[in-house]
Amino acid sequence: TGVDDLGDKAPTLTIARDGRASGHGGCNRFFSTATIDGEQIGFSEIGSTRMACEEPMMTVEKAYFAALGATMSYRIEEGRLLLLDAQGQTTVALAASV
Repeated sequence: TGVDDLGDKAPTLTIARDGRASGHGGCNRFFSTATIDGEQIGFSEIGSTRMACEEPMMTVEKAYFAALGATMSYRIEEGRLLLLDAQGQTTVALAASV
């Protein structure tokens, strides 16, 4: 199973106007604080529920939470939110949902 094959278990992210961020890591719900300044973005105080799930979901979730923690900037490209690390490399690409 690849990340593109996760269906309704794919990681999600919602950022409220007040900076509260939340979503689903694939297994657990998470919460964080997002700080946005222009194209710069950072996530701090990342916390989550602690349910255990089967692989590959735990591996995907661990990588997703690590990528959120390493995020320094973002850009929107072709309807997707790209989260970028300090080197400008895409660590997460999220599609908009309705």
